[in-house]
Amino acid sequence: MTRENDLEKEGPYGPLRQDIIELRLKPGMIISIKELYTHYDSSRSPMRDALLRLAQEGLVTLLPQRGIMISRIDLKRAGEERFLRVSVEREVMKLFMRRHNQADIDNLEDSLREQTKCVSEGDPRAFLAVDDDFHMKFYRAADKFWCAKTIDSVSGHYRRFRLLSIIDRSICKDILAQHRDMVETIKKDDEQKLMVLFSHHLTKMEKEGPEFLRKFPDLFQDKDMEGKQIDTLNRDFLGTLVTNPKSE
Repeated sequence: MTRENDLEKEGPYGPLRQDIIELRLKPGMIISIKELYTHYDSSRSPMRDALLRLAQEGLVTLLPQRGIMISRIDLKRAGEERFLRVSVEREVMKLFMRRHNQADIDNLEDSLREQTKCVSEGDPRAFLAVDDDFHMKFYRAADKFWCAKTIDSVSGHYRRFRLLSIIDRSICKDILAQHRDMVETIKKDDEQKLMVLFSHHLTKMEKEGPEFLRKFPDLFQDKDMEGKQIDTLNRDFLGTLVTNPKSE
C-alpha cells in the first residue's frame, strides 16, 4: 500500500498531519474550522476526530470559536523525541551489525545514490524522505520495523526541526557524507567506529537548537504565541524558505 493510500484511509488526519510535519503549514498560524472543512474536503465528525488526535500529539492547539493553531516547534519535546530515537536506534545498529548481509549493504548504497540526487536537486522534503528511508533499512534488517513506525508516529516536532535544518543544502551534503562514512565502516565490519559515527550523526540538535531559535524565533514555542490568521491553505511555507538551487 502506498503512502497516499494510507493518508486517504485515515481521512483528514493523515493529509493534515503530513502538511504540518512537512512544514507546508507554518508553525504558529491560525486556521479556521471552515477553511479546514473546505481544504481537506471533510465533514465535522472526521475533522473533529483528526484534530483531537493531532492535539494529543502536540501538533495543533484547539482554539474555541476560532479554529486551530499549528503548534510551534517545541524544542524540549523535539529533544525528547530525538532522545527516544537515538536510544532505540543505537541498539538497532548493533543488531544490524550482527545480522546484515550483502543485500543490505547494496540497499544502503542504492539509498546513497538517491540522496545524492536529492542534494543536487535542492529538494529538502525529498532529501528527508530518503534520509528516513536510509535509517529505515537498518530497522528492517534488524527486524524492528514496528519500532521505527512507532517512533515516527510520535516525533512530529523533531521531524519539523530536521526539515527546517536541511533547507541549507550544505547541511544535506554533510549528512550525505556522514551516511557514506557509515556505509564504508559497515563494509569494514567496524562496529565500534560505526557507533561513534552514529552518535555524532544524531546528536547535532544540541548545537543547532539555539541557532534556529535566533534565526526563526517565530517558529518556536517559547516565543510569542499570538499567531496570525492564515491567508490560504494552499501556500507552502517551507517553499518560502528554500533557495532555488538554480540561482546558486
